[in-house]
Amino acid sequence: EVGSGIGRVTFAVASRLKNAKITGLELSQYGVNISLQMLNDKSSSSNYYKIYGVDFSKIAANELDFICASAKNIPRPDQSCDLVYTSMALEQMNSQADDVLDELARVSSRYLVLLEPFWEANDLLGKISLILQGYWRKRISDIEKRGFRLVSFQSDLPRKISFHYVLAVFERK
Repeated sequence: EVGSGIGRVTFAVASRLKNAKITGLELSQYGVNISLQMLNDKSSSSNYYKIYGVDFSKIAANELDFICASAKNIPRPDQSCDLVYTSMALEQMNSQADDVLDELARVSSRYLVLLEPFWEANDLLGKISLILQGYWRKRISDIEKRGFRLVSFQSDLPRKISFHYVLAVFERK
């Protein structure tokens, strides 16, 4: 997961996948430290993470790690990750969006899964809000020109007051 924060989504995914090597990448050392603390002391975190559907007893079978790094420079070889995903992390990276998308495409060998406010999913008010907040304004075509094809586009998701998110799944062409 790129932009894993304190690991909520990363832990939820890890508790549902078997025999998967999962890495949470976070820019802030604070987020990485909290995630590693939760990973190493599962008993103290269980109540907080239960609301996200995390079953820590199922995480032991996974290879789970958290690293502090920039989404513009992911410390992984080319096409070394079967799946790369974000969950509302790119929305605040508009000024770096092209560099970050290039890097996500570089490390993904097969899938990109992005839960982000794609331009196509927003009406005029949503688009104005994204512009005024300086948020991410990328289109599906911005991912496709990096060698991926759209396989799923789900827009009927909960939204922020001012704009919509989309869960978009892309596969390498």
